[in-house]
Amino acid sequence: MPRTPLMGRIAALARLSRLARRTGIPASELAGIGRSRRRFIQSGGVAIAAAGLASCVSTPRRGPSSTAPRVVIVGAGIAGLHCAHKLGDAADVVIYEAADRTGGRIFTKTDLLNAGQTVELGGSFIDSGHEDMLALCREFKLELLDMCEDSGLIDTGYCFGGRHYSDREVLDSLEPFVERMEKDAAWLEKDWSTLQSDRVVRDLDNTSIAQYVGDIGVSGWLKELLEVAFVTEYGLDADDQSCFNMLCLIGLDTSKDRWEAFGESDERYKVRGGNQRVVDALAHGQQDRVLTAHRLVRVRETGAGFDLAFDSHGKTVDVQTDVVVLTVPFSVLRDVELDVKLPASKRRAIDALGYGTNAKLLVGTDSRPWRKQGYAGGVFSDTGFQLAWDNARLQDGEGGGITLYSGGKAGIAVGEGTPREQVERLLPGLDAAFPGVQDAWNRRLFRMHWPSHAFTRASYACYRPGQWTTISGHEMEPVGNLYFAGEHCSADFQGYMNGGAETGRRAAEAILASVRR
Repeated sequence: MPRTPLMGRIAALARLSRLARRTGIPASELAGIGRSRRRFIQSGGVAIAAAGLASCVSTPRRGPSSTAPRVVIVGAGIAGLHCAHKLGDAADVVIYEAADRTGGRIFTKTDLLNAGQTVELGGSFIDSGHEDMLALCREFKLELLDMCEDSGLIDTGYCFGGRHYSDREVLDSLEPFVERMEKDAAWLEKDWSTLQSDRVVRDLDNTSIAQYVGDIGVSGWLKELLEVAFVTEYGLDADDQSCFNMLCLIGLDTSKDRWEAFGESDERYKVRGGNQRVVDALAHGQQDRVLTAHRLVRVRETGAGFDLAFDSHGKTVDVQTDVVVLTVPFSVLRDVELDVKLPASKRRAIDALGYGTNAKLLVGTDSRPWRKQGYAGGVFSDTGFQLAWDNARLQDGEGGGITLYSGGKAGIAVGEGTPREQVERLLPGLDAAFPGVQDAWNRRLFRMHWPSHAFTRASYACYRPGQWTTISGHEMEPVGNLYFAGEHCSADFQGYMNGGAETGRRAAEAILASVRR
């Protein structure tokens, strides 16, 4: 699933406000800067090989040797497919997938809202810092749509209380609170292995976003904006998320005098023809290794390796293997029988890791009235849909499409009733932001409700209060020859397609390193 295409803008505005005050340079003249804090927090906490991209070149497929280890990968999403791709013929690999398709939460539909246009039901955007996804696009020669080429429009609208607020109004309103946020965010730059037991850090981690924002004095439309932004960004309500979720994005690394280009949340690219082309290309290279309609039921550790049980069309399929890579979300894995000696930290991560409830309502239009009003189509709002963006941006055709994106309880609510009833409930709010959208609706729509999807039961991982200090860093830790991958395991890219691609690669690197020892 995507991190939202507008969240980076909120983080950038906060950073710009702080930078402007420190340097005296007008915020409008500063380039946004960004630095992920997750790497500081989780470095050293994941006992797994971490070679660079260039060091793990895929081996041409010649067939595994008779001494190659047997590796079962559970899940044919981006993590599982990339893991198999990187293992090449160094292992005897089989991928088992519960669904009847490959790709997982990267899921593109064509002609759904308008003829010739693609729309993403799942993961939507690739950042300029998403090295694994960009490397795959280069490898498979996939053309990218660059959102920066669509200039001259207001990228992000903020519509609250029936009026639009500008970037300048958001920035000026944030400024009084950035210094306090920066002070609290500074904890995330320190040695996390010792700080996890620090009372101040634990107290902050156990403070929700809603409580934190209220405690520092944010109120009115700005409070609504921040809460809506992080509900859509992480997928749970503001009172059900650790405030560190906000602080890790909105903070500023002030230890350096030079500016760093803000790129980690720019949501700059999409694949022309749909992001599913990435996983389709990976799956094509593994087509003799993938078995769909195989749902994992049990993992049992044996003296010689692992016994796995899958349900396939009501029949049990037993599989023996030397190595297992589990890429399924913990929201699903927690219902699998795991007869394995797991450390308490790993068991806690599997059983308790928070997950967002983001859902999409996709609406086709005959025209794109928002562009005539000077907007690119993105808007935060205090109405029911919370966030919207133009899902046909940079695609040909007079018609377009809007993704109405909700999280938390609002995301759950999108799954109620019929899709048409949901459109009739939510579209008036968008029409208030962009007049004419309701009249432009072409009566084509689609609902993608990830919280009720049988093989995900959620959108993507989200730390609840207290989980940065109790779960963060344990998600990817292997247990013997049992490995874990997926967006939920990524230190820097949790919730992004790149998180799945990165951790799949890293799991393959760890297995290859083990084989060579």
